[in-house]
This record gives sequence, structure tokens and C-alpha cells, in this order.
Amino acid sequence: MEYSIRGSRWAGAHKRRPGRSQQLIADMDEFIRHYGLIALYAGMWIEGETVLVIAGFLLHQGLFGFWSLFVVAVLGTLSVDHAMYFAGRFSGRLRVVRHIHPESVDPQSWKARLGENWLAFVAIRFIYGTRLPFIFYLGTRQLAWRRFFERECLAAAAWCFVWLLFGHFIGRMLEAFYGELHRHHRVWTVVVLAAAGTAITVCVRFWQYHRRRAQIGPPVAAA
Repeated sequence: MEYSIRGSRWAGAHKRRPGRSQQLIADMDEFIRHYGLIALYAGMWIEGETVLVIAGFLLHQGLFGFWSLFVVAVLGTLSVDHAMYFAGRFSGRLRVVRHIHPESVDPQSWKARLGENWLAFVAIRFIYGTRLPFIFYLGTRQLAWRRFFERECLAAAAWCFVWLLFGHFIGRMLEAFYGELHRHHRVWTVVVLAAAGTAITVCVRFWQYHRRRAQIGPPVAAA
């Protein structure tokens, strides 16, 4: 009798576990539906490429319309880039900024060689880790806001469109391999994309940090 009671309790607990996981997935799915656009705008301040790929996947799943995602993504990108531009414009001559971004005052740096042409604004966005330093540099050069805005709008729109399209392509490929994606598939795909994007970001930042230290060289010992 005792064995059967324990067995029934264990079986009942075992059956309740999938219900909890399904409830968690349902809550995450509802959160994405209700706050996805807000999360998209906020995510542009953290890691734009990863957030845009996730947004493109959700676009394929029909959770959002293209224009709503595209407009919010462009507005988020413009906000981040303008913050970096004005940071360089109003504090580019400070000693602390010169110490943090020594290349911003170096006429031989890659940013100076690129200049401020239209092609540079578009191409620089697809070289990871160069967009914000380039925009900061333009601010230190006191580039007129009108010229910056004209070039920035086209570059931001092209960048957002390409990454949204890539996320949409991922959704199509997953559907082609696995068939119709249900709610739990959708949530887990978002989690995996976010984790992969974070891992790539950490690895690239780590590589850039060591590359920058190698270029500076070891500190010179005092005599």
C-alpha cells in the first residue's frame, strides 16, 4: 500500500513537470508578443545584430509585421548612433576621451582614411566592432549633424533590413527542415539565437582586446 502511494505521488509529480515547463514557455511567448517591440528597441543599445536576427525570425513566425519591426529597429539604431556621435562631438577634445580612443585623434587611423563618404557609412556597419568607433570619430571631427544624418539614415535602414532578412531566412530554413514550428520551438529558437549571439560577441570582444594590447605593446619599465 505504501509503495503504491509513493509510486502514485512520484507519477503525479512527474506528470506535473512538463506542465510547468509548458507554462514557462507560454509566459515567454506572451512576453514576446506583448513586449517584443520594446525589447527590440532596448536591445539595439546592447547588441544590435543579435536582436535584429531574432526579430527577423519572429517576423517569419508572424508575430510582428515587417514595418513595425523595421521602423523600431531603425529608430533604435539612430538613437544609439546619435548618442555616440554627440559623445564624440562634445567630448572629443577631453584628455580622458583621447586616452580611451587614441585613434580618434590620429590622422593615420583607419577611420581617418575612410573619411565620411556614403559607402563608408554603409560598409562599416557590416564589419563587427567598427561602427560605433567610426561614428565616435566623426563626432570628434565636428562633422556637421546634417551631413551625418543624411548618411546615417541610409546606412541604418540598409543594415537593419539585411539583418532582419537574415533572421527571416533562418526561420525559413528551420521550417524547411523541421516543418511547422510550434510555440515551444519558437521560444527555444529565440533562446539559442540569443545565446549564440552573446557567445560570438564575447569572443570577438576578447579577441579585439588582446589585439589592441598587442598593438600597444608591453609597458616600458622605468629606469
